[in-house]
Amino acid sequence: MKRSVLFLVGTIFLLGLASMAQAFTMTLSSGGQTVVVNDNGLVTSGNIRPDLDPTSSSIIYSGVLNGISVSAIGTSVFDPKNGSFDLSSFVFRGTGTITIKLTDSGLALNTYAISPNISIVQYLSNTTSSNVQLTSDVLVNGSSVPGVATSVTGMGNSTASGLATVGNTFSLEEIITATLTGNSSVSIDGLVNVAPVPEPGTMLLLGIGLLSIAIASKRRMNKRS
Repeated sequence: MKRSVLFLVGTIFLLGLASMAQAFTMTLSSGGQTVVVNDNGLVTSGNIRPDLDPTSSSIIYSGVLNGISVSAIGTSVFDPKNGSFDLSSFVFRGTGTITIKLTDSGLALNTYAISPNISIVQYLSNTTSSNVQLTSDVLVNGSSVPGVATSVTGMGNSTASGLATVGNTFSLEEIITATLTGNSSVSIDGLVNVAPVPEPGTMLLLGIGLLSIAIASKRRMNKRS
């Protein structure tokens, strides 16, 4: 009985997401100007700017890029427990086009499958100005995930989803481009959720584990009766 329980626990554990040596970076670009902010980074050099919240697993930045003021609040590192990262509040003010790129690398998906699949769901929202167009995409290992690209024109929100195949480790990027007209202001919320999609072989192992427990429990009950 104990061996069956341990087998089941181990199988379920291997379906989860785990983090390795993560490297979280936010890159802002507009009109040929670029700013890079590393999670927990304090160095100012060239186009690298400090993280205003270096003690937590998020990036906070405030500044002006190509005449567009930027306030980034709570741009969180990928959370392997929940399988997501969250751009909770990002405010732009001005006129022009600006792009945010969130990059997280060194991620791992624990599963028995040789080429496991992951499910990607992206939520994009504009809560402030109608004079804004947002386009967004999610990349895994540098390649766009089919079906995940989405856009919002004016105030509103959009959700898109797709599947990607990863290896032992993978990188995840969310790229959002905002086009502001008429000196507008926009507040952007973005969320990317990632979940493992077990292949048939993995599901078979899980089913065997459940069946083993059921058989062992029944035998134990029969011996008592």
